[in-house]
Amino acid sequence: MPNSYKNSFILNFYNFTKKMNISIPIFQLKVEQGGYHLLIKSRFNSLVSGYVIIDTGASMSAFDRETCKDFTKPYINLKEIQSSGITNESLQAVPVIIDKFFLGRYSFKFTKAVLIDLNHINKLYSNFSKKNIIGLIGGNFLKYFNACIDYKNNKLHLEI
Repeated sequence: MPNSYKNSFILNFYNFTKKMNISIPIFQLKVEQGGYHLLIKSRFNSLVSGYVIIDTGASMSAFDRETCKDFTKPYINLKEIQSSGITNESLQAVPVIIDKFFLGRYSFKFTKAVLIDLNHINKLYSNFSKKNIIGLIGGNFLKYFNACIDYKNNKLHLEI
């Protein structure tokens, strides 16, 4: 085997054993009173797609109960739990595992997420956008992948 091929394989193998940085496009959606929400195009398969909100204030990633129930499996030994958002309104949350979920062109596994009713969020968003929200990416995901939000270039950088 020529040295160039051998070295190329070693270099490629070495790169795959190290953490890799990826960038996922984000959309800044202007909301009322001059604020912005950050969205990522996402999907479970070719039939179920929409957007997720990057929610740095959420401790756990959450997905819409009705839209996503067929793509999840229950988290063992946990039943429904109470969850609340910034409004202090109580939500019924079902802990789940999601084996395959796409953010942009990359697939991920969520070992811990919750299913909640996101009708109120989609109703709110209908006032200024036609984007269907299917989930919230929370702190558990952002911390695990050492996420960095690049507002200038509209990218979410992750270490995978």
